[in-house]
Amino acid sequence: MADQVPDFRVGIEAELWLRTQPRHVPQVIAARAALRVFPLLSVATARLGDRYAEDLVLPVLRALASPLLANGLKRKGEAEQARAAGSVRAAASASASAARSAPDAVDAAAIAAKAASAAASSAIYADADGLTAASLASDTADAARAVFAASDDFAAPEASRVAFTAFAAAASSDAAAFADGAPSRSVLDRPAWPSAGEPSRPATPAWASKAWTTLRAGLEARHDENWRVWTDWYQDRLDGKPSDWELERARLQPPETWEAGPKILNAAIAERLAQIEAERRAAA
Repeated sequence: MADQVPDFRVGIEAELWLRTQPRHVPQVIAARAALRVFPLLSVATARLGDRYAEDLVLPVLRALASPLLANGLKRKGEAEQARAAGSVRAAASASASAARSAPDAVDAAAIAAKAASAAASSAIYADADGLTAASLASDTADAARAVFAASDDFAAPEASRVAFTAFAAAASSDAAAFADGAPSRSVLDRPAWPSAGEPSRPATPAWASKAWTTLRAGLEARHDENWRVWTDWYQDRLDGKPSDWELERARLQPPETWEAGPKILNAAIAERLAQIEAERRAAA
């Protein structure tokens, strides 16, 4: 089956293939595509001032976390599903707003936010037709191509081409996993950049590692905002650490907590994570 997977460097070929797939396939592919361009928000750290974390990075992270929530809520009761679905919708809206408001000086960051918004939107459409999900997955890939073209890190056309080729190869690897019968949870838990010969082993490109190191350092330097609840989460996605629904639920905070900004939100997430760990130790 894997030999039927399209070349994701060819947009129309990829979209046509995605349209033939069950809805969950383009949803997951869009989510993981957005994960890969997230580190390029590092360009915003020097250009948006102190509010880059709150105005751009946090809304995008909220969108990136949404597909894991959406996948987990399928096994929960109606009340839990409604709560998580509301969070996913809010995430898509917030990241789309962040993408629109980013100034021209941070085109790459704005486009990365657009990719995350498309991915979160695809999670919303779990019950919509497959064409909608496929279109959103295609939008995410188009946004990724635009990120590489807009970022200063890929000023040379060859660098941009190489970066997008690696991106497309990772998307094709995810598609091949689905073609071989892998469930959504399994693909979501793979390293964001799976190795070509051993998909369970991460093979993060040098440019992505460099951008992530810059972005992570900038966030964690904001000591009173507890960004480790997010930087550790993203590192787990790069490493391919299996997701944990109970820990993911810690991000299902009330709208007013999200709107209060990173200091209050991240503290609430950290508190809930600590409670879960304490409960597990007590039950062991």
